[in-house]
Amino acid sequence: MNAKRIGLGLAILLLFILIGGGTWWWWTHPAPLTAASYLPGNTVLYVSVPDASATRKAYELSHLKKVIASPELGSLWTVLWGEVSRQARPEDKQNIDKAAKVWELFDRNLTGEIFLAVTAVDFEQPDKVGFVAGLRPKQGLGDIAPLIEQLKKDAAEALKDAKNGKSTHEGVEYEWWDIDGKIKVCLAAVGPWEVLAVNETALFDFIDRLHSKGKTPGALADATAYKSVLARMKGRQDIITYIGIDSFQDKLVKLLESKGGNKNSAAGLKKIYSQFTGFGWGVRFEDGRIRESIVTLMPKATRPDLGKFYEPCAFKNLDMAGPQTYLYVGQSIDVPKYWNYVRDLYKDTTPQAAEAMNQVTEYAKAQGLDFDKNVLNALGNEFALLIDWPDDALFPDVALVIDVARPDDLKPTIAAILKNLDPLVASGMVPMTLSDSKAGSYDLKVVRTKQAPMISPSLIVSGDKFGLFLTESGAKRLLEHKNGSPLAKEALFTSLGGDDLKGVESLAYVNLGGLIDRTYLATKPFVGMAAAFSPDLQKILGDSKLPNKLSFTGDLGGSLLRTRVDDKGSTAICISNAGNLPIVAAVASGATIAALQKLGQNVSGAQAGQLSRNRQTASGQPTAESIHDELVELRAVIEAYALNNDVSKGTAVTWSAISSYLVPGSPLQKNGGKDPLGNPYVLGVVGETPADVAPETKAKFPDRDDSFWKPAAATTSGTTAPAAATAPATTTPDSATQPGS
Repeated sequence: MNAKRIGLGLAILLLFILIGGGTWWWWTHPAPLTAASYLPGNTVLYVSVPDASATRKAYELSHLKKVIASPELGSLWTVLWGEVSRQARPEDKQNIDKAAKVWELFDRNLTGEIFLAVTAVDFEQPDKVGFVAGLRPKQGLGDIAPLIEQLKKDAAEALKDAKNGKSTHEGVEYEWWDIDGKIKVCLAAVGPWEVLAVNETALFDFIDRLHSKGKTPGALADATAYKSVLARMKGRQDIITYIGIDSFQDKLVKLLESKGGNKNSAAGLKKIYSQFTGFGWGVRFEDGRIRESIVTLMPKATRPDLGKFYEPCAFKNLDMAGPQTYLYVGQSIDVPKYWNYVRDLYKDTTPQAAEAMNQVTEYAKAQGLDFDKNVLNALGNEFALLIDWPDDALFPDVALVIDVARPDDLKPTIAAILKNLDPLVASGMVPMTLSDSKAGSYDLKVVRTKQAPMISPSLIVSGDKFGLFLTESGAKRLLEHKNGSPLAKEALFTSLGGDDLKGVESLAYVNLGGLIDRTYLATKPFVGMAAAFSPDLQKILGDSKLPNKLSFTGDLGGSLLRTRVDDKGSTAICISNAGNLPIVAAVASGATIAALQKLGQNVSGAQAGQLSRNRQTASGQPTAESIHDELVELRAVIEAYALNNDVSKGTAVTWSAISSYLVPGSPLQKNGGKDPLGNPYVLGVVGETPADVAPETKAKFPDRDDSFWKPAAATTSGTTAPAAATAPATTTPDSATQPGS
């Protein structure tokens, strides 16, 4: 019994020792502080990767990694790198090799925390700018010494004309390079950190804060704005970016004023910046996707009064979107307050823009409209932009819709728009017609042209919406909800957060992978045709074959950005497969181009050979088809010239008049008004006789009658091409005005 009691007592004592020892260890050996603890509270810019090794592991399992590792992006890199290498000078290649070596050493040490910070900004005195960057590898991982030696070696070579020396501060030795007595580049080992600093003040501040062994007063980690940004991001972040807007705005305004800038512009800039106190962007990998938190600190007391712009959106127009909607943007808006705010802001910053807005108001008055009543206050509080691409459509439909608060008040505005279109239709300068149509309960006005029959811009002219659609069929499909199941129930949309829109003020969704897939499939058939006329494109395409589907678009997926606003600012959360930055779209588009180029079908083979035979005889002589194609191009040039210069009917066309509309370097421009056979084109008369080939050229192709050469569509004036019996105009480049005159 006593033995049991003794054993129990020892166990309890051991437990207390473990708890007490753990508490003592935690109290005396706290977790390492982040770099934000060693930077001043008024830091302008701070970028940090708190745990590089964890971020690397998450990246390796992400969709982004698969996109970057795709064959198409590999091709794009090969093409770009080949072009850079081809054009690089020997010294450039040496610098590239050096940078690659430094990166290899740096990559080995991406284990712990990495940061860079701009601690002070002075736009007029560069020597007072503060910059510090640091790397703290995890203990036992990596080998920092070779990296530091390489950096010192490269710095000594790059700054060979600068003074070089060593100094100490608080017992810390650092090496420096003095550039013209204005800027000092410093390199030092500060505790566990390897630090690069621009100007000693920044380095000394970092050393002093580190040696204080705690959160020193005035540290960035204690700054109210910085802590607010982190709190709104919620949770661990793999990358943190923070901008202390109030740390530099006054200096920027003073710079504009001191450099003789417009004081109104400086005041307007200050008016904009005064709304904000801080900005943050956090990124973390989460289940293979990327979660971005974009935080703007914008207190209610300082931001402009934009009314319902800050309120949650009902997203009433989301019901138009379906499974084939590749882009949807919805936003709360207060049109009157937003218009007045922008106009007042432009008065201070850009008077010309403010005047343009005033002219819009005056123009409305001239049309008998009350701009406030019939435009601003008539419109509602929600707008939406959609891109919808049905499977059977050659190109996507685009729709821009805004709710109407007072339909009766908007009617005079719509009537004025249509009234101004009538003279344009009647004149025939733009060959088009206006017709009425219906889409559900909405009345439409549809514009049709002979030149582009597939496009029929359609305007909603009644009801609780005002909008413009690229095609009538698109308007009917979207407004009548014949677009399949609602987008709100689509798996991709909901998995990105689309099932949680409570309190959301703006929404931006894009199915980027799907959109690139559709674009690729739509343009793929035309690549071979284009290459048949472009030796350069044939050379790029090589011998490989166009894939039926791009490999990376599934991993590229989509992204959904939701923004919520409260009294302290806004937080936008974006969940995506590969990031929400514009660079993702650019890289993805580039990869598509690379697939069309580097992985392209060899169009110099059978398919291209057939196309070439259609355009050129075996002896290399132009065919009727190739000359006809150039004639179509010439007619388009003349039409553009006539429309842009308001040329009256009956005006003889001269080569000098249209020369500026020709594509530089094109055969049409190089040949100075002569066709591929060397005969001068007949330039014709605006609105009466279209451009034509010379009789000598027609004689070369007796199997082609006049119907082959006549225009297929209306001319600029809206009249059709003359019949075969009509004699062509005799205005040619040689008989009217010599090319280039």
